[in-house]
Amino acid sequence: MTGSKKTRWAARAVLLAVPAALLIGAVVAPALADDAADDASRDGIAGAKARVTHRIDMRLNTLGRLDGLLARAERLSDEHRDTLSALIDDDTAGLTELRAQVASETTREALRADAQSMVEDYRIYILVRPKVRLSVVADRELAAIDRLTDIHARLTDAVADAEEAGQDTGNADELLDAMQAQLDAATAAVQGQTDQLLAIEPGPDGPGIRSAVDEIRESLRDARQDLRDAIRTARHIRALLRGALD
Repeated sequence: MTGSKKTRWAARAVLLAVPAALLIGAVVAPALADDAADDASRDGIAGAKARVTHRIDMRLNTLGRLDGLLARAERLSDEHRDTLSALIDDDTAGLTELRAQVASETTREALRADAQSMVEDYRIYILVRPKVRLSVVADRELAAIDRLTDIHARLTDAVADAEEAGQDTGNADELLDAMQAQLDAATAAVQGQTDQLLAIEPGPDGPGIRSAVDEIRESLRDARQDLRDAIRTARHIRALLRGALD
């Protein structure tokens, strides 16, 4: 075969091979693309599962810490302790079940629904945690009111005895009235707050829940200040009584 014929046959082979290569590429490339898309989808769902699971685990860890806080809260009433313990147990069971459900999901839509349930059906951070912490604070403040009320009664008797003995107690009577007013204000600020707090339900209205909790938190803060004022007043009365005995 002459050189020119060999060249023409080689060129013809190349031309015939090109459409075949294009045809193979047209078939294989979409298949590879579909496989890659499936892999990416699987990786995406796996990553979403991991993220939701991590967020559930964080909430479960928080519930565990809150349970420990209840165990250490000496001033918490038995009624409030029982209510909060049941809440923690129920939420722990519910989130544990939700965690297993997340592991079985196959679509992003299902995972989004699980993530929404994790937040709105439990509200661990903006509701359950404040329920535990503020209930502990409220019952501690009620216990402090009881102790200070007893102190006020004893100071009242001491002032009366000193005055009956002809001793100068200065403005102790006025301070006793001020202390009583401070205790009354503290009682009004804290009384019933725990029951009101425990009655708040989780749900989709996050801002509304935060607002309701913040009102209770502010009321307990006011009570704490009233108690501090009452303690200072009691110290002033004691100082006057010591002066009367000198």
